[in-house]
Amino acid sequence: MATTITTIKMLILDPSSNDAEQTINILRNSGHAVRATQIKTEGDLEQALEQQTWDIFVARDNLEKPSAEQCLKIVQHYGRNISFIMTTDSYSVDRTVDAIRLGMKDVVPEDNDEYFKLVVERELANIEDRRKVLIADNALRETDKRNELLLDSSRDAIAYVIDGMHIYVNHAYQELFGYDDADDLECMPIMDLMDPSNHQEFKNYIKSHSKGEQAEDFTFKGVNAKEGSFEAFLSMTDSEYDGEKCTQIYIKTTTASDEDLAKKLKELSAQDRLTGLYNLEYFIEAVSNSIIKATSENQLAAVLYLELDNFDQIKDDHGRTNGDLYLKEVGHWLEKNVPEGSILARIGDSTFTFLTSITKPDEAEEIAEQMCNQFAEHLFEIASQTIKDTLSIGVSPVQETSPDAEKVLSNAHFAAASVQSKGGSGIRIHDNALDSLENRDDAQTDMEIQDAWDSDKIHVSYVPLVKLQGTQKQMYHARLTIDNDQGQTKGIEDVYNIGLRTSTALKLDNWLMNEAFPVFSLYLTSQPDCKLKIQLSAASLLDNNLVPNLVALLKQYNLPYDAIIFEFKEDDAVAYLKRVIQAIVLMGEEGLITALSGFGSSLDSQTVVNSIHAKGFSWISIDSALMESFIASHETQEKVQELITFAKVNELTTIAPGITDPSFLATIWPMNIDHIHGEYIGSGHDSLDFNFSDTGF
Repeated sequence: MATTITTIKMLILDPSSNDAEQTINILRNSGHAVRATQIKTEGDLEQALEQQTWDIFVARDNLEKPSAEQCLKIVQHYGRNISFIMTTDSYSVDRTVDAIRLGMKDVVPEDNDEYFKLVVERELANIEDRRKVLIADNALRETDKRNELLLDSSRDAIAYVIDGMHIYVNHAYQELFGYDDADDLECMPIMDLMDPSNHQEFKNYIKSHSKGEQAEDFTFKGVNAKEGSFEAFLSMTDSEYDGEKCTQIYIKTTTASDEDLAKKLKELSAQDRLTGLYNLEYFIEAVSNSIIKATSENQLAAVLYLELDNFDQIKDDHGRTNGDLYLKEVGHWLEKNVPEGSILARIGDSTFTFLTSITKPDEAEEIAEQMCNQFAEHLFEIASQTIKDTLSIGVSPVQETSPDAEKVLSNAHFAAASVQSKGGSGIRIHDNALDSLENRDDAQTDMEIQDAWDSDKIHVSYVPLVKLQGTQKQMYHARLTIDNDQGQTKGIEDVYNIGLRTSTALKLDNWLMNEAFPVFSLYLTSQPDCKLKIQLSAASLLDNNLVPNLVALLKQYNLPYDAIIFEFKEDDAVAYLKRVIQAIVLMGEEGLITALSGFGSSLDSQTVVNSIHAKGFSWISIDSALMESFIASHETQEKVQELITFAKVNELTTIAPGITDPSFLATIWPMNIDHIHGEYIGSGHDSLDFNFSDTGF
């Protein structure tokens, strides 16, 4: 596979220098020049990423500190356009799917040199293609922009029309017809700008053009909205505007002077008129160029988006004129305080932004924090009045993997808006992982969860499960709750549909266990028969290190393996059935206990259970949606009875959630359900202090 990358710049994660050299020799023996650096620690990797660009990262599987997965996260954090390949001595399709889902390009068996060589050559070609596309996209964007400038600044009147309706007019065109705002002409028929005596003739002219017939310029009498009529001629050309096929209209007055013809273009100022800083157009161009430099010159940068938190109030209190003076002073202050070499712009009424070079991603955060603090302490003097304000700053990195300039700026804006929505005077760094989310709502959810976490609004709640049949034994379900802005506490799963969103779900799972396990371990010293149920997200299910991590946590907190019930949702089991089977089998081999929640939520519930039935899999919890309609629906009751009977046949202990009042008990008791929980039994507790002997069961 041909590529013009003459020397392969490669990073290799391998503790053995001999094995790393053998990997390099596979490519050298195939005629490739290779310059490689061996990675042994996370610090080695960070230093290498800061020094230059790299093409390929080859990581050996099943290593610790750092693992291949940890190295991948660091590469992604730095935003490097590096093809990440993992070699393994235990190759499988499932392992490959998991790796690709994380962001790796491929997994290669360690003993297949030819396959490794072909994968590397394929990725080199892909890297080059990606870089070419990036450069071409920026070049096209620059060409489009220059064309737009030519149109806007042309002394000739130019418009684009679709089906005779204007979709774009330049300044000269709107001036020619006496309109102050181009929007007034948008969607207006072009015939409305002509004297009625020319209408039929112009219709014939359009027909001739549509047939492809060559036609002379059309002479007509134009109608100026302010000054009456004028003589002009018009020509039409098939064209394209903003991706749509249309017709370009070119109009010239018969009285135009040679001097007018000589002045076809005028320069577009790159400055904001009020502050003298750069304007939005110039700033977008600068960010586009910075993205190219990140690819070609390994130059990292960051966009910092600055919103004045109190500008509207300042303007109301001090007047518009003093508000403008204040904006000028802010511009002067920023010029003195942004890092040297930064490109500073004003892009909105109270919005400033600057582009600055950095050497590592965390440097931008330090710059933002320093600026936020210094600005909050500064006193502005406007017309003998003292003004104090704060900044909400959003930061978006400019890296090899950055989207286009508009998206980078939008990301920074979104981060700043998030700060301002929480009261302002702070900073937020855009999480590159959010770029993969489908919409801004998903990104907002991630940010809100992180804010709640940082503000200590997320807590562990222990929900008691009461045993209906046999001797009463203590059991709790540990879940996370969140305090909302209204002072209410709700289950985090009731507020947010977290799913596989970035790393949030996995982080929450780990946090829950690290908070609940030491508390439960201490409780077991007085109540050794108690059990604790923990529900794991799909993110944990897809974590390759799930089972060893769980075993390590149980050992760390000195917990008996059979004291914790690890629960997966049926929806996740349906979506990732092979992975659930694999996880439950491995957990059973380690002596861990597993459960399935949401039983009955899918059409194939019983098939799913039959597929994953294995050692240690011994609990199921009925779908909460079924329990919501349980009392009112006889059909639902029959469905629940069928599920419980199936569970009993398969020797599974059953749980019914959502027991809200005593009316449930008369119907559910004969069904031979094992455990129940819900508001009637008791809502979540901050500690393990429920009185099980007081339930009456």
